[in-house]
Amino acid sequence: MMMSKCGKTPRDYKKQYLILGEGTTEQNFFYHLLKKNNLLDNYTTDYAGGFDNLVNYLESIKNSEDFIDNVKAVLLVADNDDINGSNRFDILQSRLRNTNCWGIPDTPLQLVDAIESNLPKLAIMMLPEAGKDGNIETLCLESALHKWPDIKDPLNIYINQSPAATWNISQISVAKMECLLGAVCKDKPEHSLHNIFYYDLSDKYVPLNHPCFEQIIQYLKTFSS
Repeated sequence: MMMSKCGKTPRDYKKQYLILGEGTTEQNFFYHLLKKNNLLDNYTTDYAGGFDNLVNYLESIKNSEDFIDNVKAVLLVADNDDINGSNRFDILQSRLRNTNCWGIPDTPLQLVDAIESNLPKLAIMMLPEAGKDGNIETLCLESALHKWPDIKDPLNIYINQSPAATWNISQISVAKMECLLGAVCKDKPEHSLHNIFYYDLSDKYVPLNHPCFEQIIQYLKTFSS
């Protein structure tokens, strides 16, 4: 079995900046985005195991000696869709507030000091971006469809004539990405976006040099400066 290019999920924190995503798709996406832009030396990428675990995971590592000694700032990364009518950013604010120790950003991407002086600063990034509903698939579809432009119109027709037409944007984005990858990954049509980043295949299917990622890249440069 092939191993991830970024290896096993890190549980020690030797670098100054931590990106903590919901799942391994986000972890591997940021790993390769950072690597491609020569930013990896400053960052650890990790995952919490789901949106509901983001703040819990922070709480579980906050007393780690490596974490306290080395990490200067944490970037939480979450999908920008609603959960039972509640905005995910608002939910994260509420959960951070309940810890009584972490900083609480007023807006996405705002970097704030922690309440407890020994803890790192914290910011929240929403994907695909603040003010735009969706998830990491929504973001990456722009790059994939630019790579495979002949698929765009037939894919939209297919989705619009299926039950998926009534789904939310995050669900539709996942469906479109799965359909697209199934049609272009000849050797492994079962590939998901997770697998594309896990096996370091983004250059072939979802190029990370697309302009849709530029805003994130620039923010990461500023975040670690």
